[in-house]
Amino acid sequence: VRNYKEIFRDNPYIKNVIEVGYVKWGETLLKTLDEFDVVGEIRFGIGKWHQRNKIVFNQEFSGWQGIFDEFPKNYRDLETHELHHVQLTSKTMTLP
Repeated sequence: VRNYKEIFRDNPYIKNVIEVGYVKWGETLLKTLDEFDVVGEIRFGIGKWHQRNKIVFNQEFSGWQGIFDEFPKNYRDLETHELHHVQLTSKTMTLP
């Protein structure tokens, strides 16, 4: 995460959170995938799993990919789901 690591600290589904601050995200994501098998990338509501070697999570993401790629330009499209951004993250990442 860029900041607010404490929000994720006590989640039983998250083993560790690294706070990276303000960096070039694409570069940081690639470095992080060298260290972990699974990385969750969240763009203010839409969450996407990146998996290095094996499939740990099955995620149907095709319906979200366009909004994810163009974030934040089409963020208003998310309002049609009528979910708070934390609920939307749980839904897109298939978390309980």
